[in-house]
Amino acid sequence: MSHAYILDTFVLHEIPSLRGKIILDLGCGKGLWGYLIKSEKEGDLGYMIGLDVSKDYLIFVKKHNIYDDLVLASASALPFRDKCIDIILASEVIEHLPKADGLLLLVQMQKIVREKIIITTPNGFLPTKHKLLLESHKSGWYVKDFRSLGYKVRGIGFRFITSYKAFSKPYLHGAFRFGFTPFSYVIPELGEFLVAVKELKRDLKIKV
Repeated sequence: MSHAYILDTFVLHEIPSLRGKIILDLGCGKGLWGYLIKSEKEGDLGYMIGLDVSKDYLIFVKKHNIYDDLVLASASALPFRDKCIDIILASEVIEHLPKADGLLLLVQMQKIVREKIIITTPNGFLPTKHKLLLESHKSGWYVKDFRSLGYKVRGIGFRFITSYKAFSKPYLHGAFRFGFTPFSYVIPELGEFLVAVKELKRDLKIKV
């Protein structure tokens, strides 16, 4: 799927050292997150799984030896047993699914993860024109959607950038994205992108 580079620092901040851990890059695309995680978060000392619905993407990442394992599957039907993954990253994926399938994905991720889910998505519905149906946006996700399910949500960038023609210029677009991020980080409703995080360590405690 697509990769918004402004998200890199914020997503990597949420990923701990992967030494001895299993991470699933859900919707791995051409493996950009895989490269970053491997180099910045000791991904080579953990076990990295790349999942995508596109066979072409998986052939690409296999050629470049980015992940330890690859899975060809839809995000709406994850082929994993319960509590077998430590961390799941689903970056710019959920908006490519119809809303009902996106909600199903959230349920499935919580079943298979042990520690943490990290999701990034545009703030609200962002219309796209793409020749590939898989790359088209089919749903919009808002702060309230994630908070109602127990996620911590941060905003990145400035949601209303695309409302002004002048902001189509790269330097203005970049200036507003970075300049407004400190505000949208605290008030995520203002953000162009959302980073939603759910930690499940507490859910694993067993009372005796």
